[in-house]
Amino acid sequence: TVTGNVTVNNTFSWGPSASALVSGAGTLFLKGALTTTGTAVATLSMPIELTGTNAQALTKSSANHTFSGAFRINKTSGTVTSAGVFALGSSFTLESGGALSLGNTFTVPTTATLNGGTISGAGTFSVTGDFTQAATSVVSAPVLLGGAAANVSQTTGGTLGNVTVTATGNKSITSTDLTLSSLTVTSTGGIVCSTTCTMHLSGNYTQTAGTATVGTGGTISFEGAASQTFNRTVGTFNPNIIVDKTGGALTLSSAMTLVSGSDLTIANASSILNLAGQNLTLVGAGTGLLDNNGTIQLFGSQTTVTLPNGNDVLSGTWEYLGDGDVTAETFTIKDFSATGPADYFNLVINDTNATSANRDTISSSAAALDINGSFTQTSGNFTAPSTTLNMNVQGDFIHTTGTFTHGSTTGAIVLDGASQ
Repeated sequence: TVTGNVTVNNTFSWGPSASALVSGAGTLFLKGALTTTGTAVATLSMPIELTGTNAQALTKSSANHTFSGAFRINKTSGTVTSAGVFALGSSFTLESGGALSLGNTFTVPTTATLNGGTISGAGTFSVTGDFTQAATSVVSAPVLLGGAAANVSQTTGGTLGNVTVTATGNKSITSTDLTLSSLTVTSTGGIVCSTTCTMHLSGNYTQTAGTATVGTGGTISFEGAASQTFNRTVGTFNPNIIVDKTGGALTLSSAMTLVSGSDLTIANASSILNLAGQNLTLVGAGTGLLDNNGTIQLFGSQTTVTLPNGNDVLSGTWEYLGDGDVTAETFTIKDFSATGPADYFNLVINDTNATSANRDTISSSAAALDINGSFTQTSGNFTAPSTTLNMNVQGDFIHTTGTFTHGSTTGAIVLDGASQ
């Protein structure tokens, strides 16, 4: 039994037999490596604090060795490296200036508090309790949120890398924002907002296992210049979606279906949502709105593109790409006028299939077409409305390449804008 503080300026090597090193009130302050040897079942219950400026290594020879006291990294320089599997028995705190590099899984069974510093490496930082991250904290290592229900909080400025949720209860975001790279949910528990919040993703979203609820009360914003994917096949998905990018596209690998009251926003001219043959469904009368200030790309082969409140015909572009396969097919253009005042703002036909004979035809032969902005055909084939149906264009009419087929001699292309 140790009743006071202990300071070790060099390596602390613990090779226990079946015994415990217990502290009443003291802390083990360590400036060197922390190593265990042997395989005997034993517990070191003193709080441990890594200090100083030297590089330090953590090595555990057996899972039978338990550190049941609080574990704190409080350094001004020098990296703490954990190359192998390392499991704590209590809480973890990382202070500003500290750096933890992981080569394998580092497990925190209770609360993790990051007041600053960095966590890097290929190993996973696994937390089952509350997770709190300050503005000066940067975590580039993968993060695993497991265990039962707990809170997640991040002060603006803090960042996380790839996050995976495997929890049995919901992880509740108590801050207004959570910035991370990718988010993967494979559990019965999900990740939700305690009130309202925004998850800012620079990577991919995946929800392909479990029955989790994601995003209640909040928004997922896809951001950055890199290409991103959305893949959800199971579970409940409740957030608003914002595509707010400076480059690349958000591409669907599965259908995107939003619940009643959730909106879809394409935030700016650099933002692209590529449906890539997948269905898009918004739900709700007066809610489930589309605000398109960028571009929505689609093959044209989608079974369903449902916009219950109509398309955004005040801004934004829809670009038909064709499906890119080895067969030339005809796809009917999506008719949004039944639920809105017009069909499109800007409409682009742009099938760039490398084999021109395999380029698809986008057809509006069976319905009138009303475009509040411009019509542009840069590649591929387009068929205008037939019989007495008109194609109305308020903006510019631009045809550079590809085949434009007039539907009939009785229908007309009507240029009805003020200046075209």
